[in-house]
Amino acid sequence: EYSIEELDIAGWTTTYPLDTEVTVVADQTARLEILNTFETGCLFVEKHWEGEYDLEDLPLEVIVDVYSDDAMENHVGKITLEAPHWEGKLCYLKPGIYYVRERNVPGFITTYPDGHIAEITKDSQPSKDSQPSTEHFSTIYAIPSNGDPDYPDKILIVNTFVEEGCTRTQGYWKTHSFYGPAPYDPTWALLERNPGDPEAEGDSLYKVFYLSNKSYYQAIQQEPAGGNAYYILAGQFIAAKLNFLAGADPSEVQGTFDEAKGLFETYTPEEIDALQRDEDLRQQFIDFSYILDQYNNGEIGPGHCDSF
Repeated sequence: EYSIEELDIAGWTTTYPLDTEVTVVADQTARLEILNTFETGCLFVEKHWEGEYDLEDLPLEVIVDVYSDDAMENHVGKITLEAPHWEGKLCYLKPGIYYVRERNVPGFITTYPDGHIAEITKDSQPSKDSQPSTEHFSTIYAIPSNGDPDYPDKILIVNTFVEEGCTRTQGYWKTHSFYGPAPYDPTWALLERNPGDPEAEGDSLYKVFYLSNKSYYQAIQQEPAGGNAYYILAGQFIAAKLNFLAGADPSEVQGTFDEAKGLFETYTPEEIDALQRDEDLRQQFIDFSYILDQYNNGEIGPGHCDSF
């Protein structure tokens, strides 16, 4: 008579449907069955829309990406939502924490009121308070491996229709990136790094801003300590660029914008910070920032957005 035991296999649950002991008899074959089960769960998405939009404003599909790390570099899979039902799921995910991000939906602001994290667990039971809501928002939720799908954990995504063709201020763009704290404006997604692009220290999400060694996000957040004209212009320049990407007509300030771009391609923040206040180059940075500030505030160009 023999007893058997399978060594643990990470991520798998081992069971013995019949027994762990077997008696071996001469001239006979003895068999034991070992069953390995991998614990998995699903992410489900249900999308709704808000704002005064027309049906032709809606895309034919929306894609939600799923990552296994908060830097959103380890892509696990995607969920494609299609009209008219706007529902989808991603299954066979092992227990763990997942991070979700909806791809840019032109004309709509995407928000995550309760964060963008979903957890699949084989131990905890979901609470009765986490039922899917019928209000107008997207719901992403993880069904724990042994949980009840009628009571899932969830993440909310809200898509709100916004005005196009108008400008928003530097203050708006500073607070509406993926990092918040205000609702996410997906225009920021157009400034995200591509694989293989240089990476700014402390921010792997957004592209590096010229010779600053900072990302676009970090540069617009940078306080111009001591009156550093580099960052005074950078803030208005980045806001103007985002307004262009959002659909605002750039023609009124295109020349100024292009000249400012040339300055950023030539000088570092340290070089501009070292200038005396009365030097012509520093004053050029200040003058360009003033013109772009007028554009971003709607004093020139297509005008400021009424809703922001």
